[in-house]
Amino acid sequence: MASHILLEVHLQIAPYLSASEGHFIGDMAVYRLRARFPDIKHVIFHIDTYDDEAENYCQVLPNRVEISRCLFAILDRYDATELKIHRLGLHYHTDAIEIDLQLNQQDTVAYDLPHLQQQLNTELSKHAWFGHLNLLVRHIDSNNQVLK
Repeated sequence: MASHILLEVHLQIAPYLSASEGHFIGDMAVYRLRARFPDIKHVIFHIDTYDDEAENYCQVLPNRVEISRCLFAILDRYDATELKIHRLGLHYHTDAIEIDLQLNQQDTVAYDLPHLQQQLNTELSKHAWFGHLNLLVRHIDSNNQVLK
């Protein structure tokens, strides 16, 4: 633009990285570009965890609300609605979604967690968009502190 160099960059990162780590990677790329090429005046970067040029990827994969509804319907069928989801991590790939479902330990004592994970994976595998579900347990002590 006029005598200024402006860049727009797409950075494809692993789908398991957090948004903050992806943004940090983008900031580092901008820092290194501008250090090496001082004539660059402005850089806009986009963080992608999948090939965003793939045809119709966002038209076939469900969003967080749709996935949550699906999960709650399955938990309801297995009489597991009292399980409170601490964190729902969604990892979008071009053609599938992997799910990290984190539960609080005190809510899971009455459950056979490997069996529950197997049931969830079996039920979710009926959906074309599903990749895999990892069931994770958040351990907390009697003072409500997260154990490491």
